[in-house]
Amino acid sequence: MRERKPLTKELAIETWTQVQHLIEVGAYEERSAEHYETGTWPEDGVEESVVGLENWAARQGLEFEFNHDNGKWSLVGIEQGHDDVGGYDA
Repeated sequence: MRERKPLTKELAIETWTQVQHLIEVGAYEERSAEHYETGTWPEDGVEESVVGLENWAARQGLEFEFNHDNGKWSLVGIEQGHDDVGGYDA
């Protein structure tokens, strides 16, 4: 069994970037109504990874932000009064 590395900011950004690429090119299975009803996720784990990474970042007081100038994702502090954190109402 593979040992799981502790999640660091660098690993979170790397994983987030990979997951966002899969979403951008449509190479993932979208969560269906059945998944929502049963509380399950598609087997590919893409959407579940997004939620997990967003929740991890929020617990650190961070959120993912895309920099259009350099084309890279980063983690930045959650702005006070920000109305939409990781796709969820604050």
